[in-house]
Order: sequence, then structure tokens, then C-alpha cells
Amino acid sequence: MYTFLHESDRADEALEKPMPVREIGTGIMLVSRACLEHLVRAGIPHASSSEHGDFPVYEFFRQKVLDGRLVGEDFYFCNLVREHGGTVYGCAWPRVVHTGPFDFVSDVRAISTLS
Repeated sequence: MYTFLHESDRADEALEKPMPVREIGTGIMLVSRACLEHLVRAGIPHASSSEHGDFPVYEFFRQKVLDGRLVGEDFYFCNLVREHGGTVYGCAWPRVVHTGPFDFVSDVRAISTLS
């Protein structure tokens, strides 16, 4: 599993406090301004000012092949943060629903009680 940093890490360990993770979805991600500013200072790719605006647009999110697998924008961002010395944390206690053609419910606390 690519989400955890260590093979021995378990989601139920993140039920009480944030846990360092390799990658996590951006559905309810909280990103500090300081994190984004750090990435900007690190020189991540950006489009320069143009006739469409007087400010650069930074490439925080994109799809990319990493370690032989295609990763989406959210996993790309997590890898970008870690590549530049940051740490990504995951919290497993929120119940999250991703709605599209189907509802995908994540309730790690409830799942952890199953035997």
C-alpha cells in the first residue's frame, strides 16, 4: 500500500492523532500558506505573468508518472511536498463521503471495529 510511509503503519493508529503518510487524497486536505510559499521558493514550475494576469501561476497539482505509476494531482502534490522536505499527515477520524455516480464512504473508525 502506497499511502503509509512504513509497511508496519496502520490506519487505526491515525484515529487519535495525525500520522505521517506518503500520499493522501485532497478531498478534505488542509494546506498551509507556508507550505505553498515554501514550494514557490523552492522553484516549482510556473507560468509567468501574461496578458491574462499580472501574477505567476504555480504548478502545485498535475498528473505525473512516479516510480512507474501514474499518479493524480493529489498524490503528485503530496510527493512534491515530501520532495521539498515537508511532511504530509493523514487523519483517519473524519467520516468522509466522496459523491459522484456512487457514494464512496470512508469511515476508518467503523471499519477498524470489524473483525
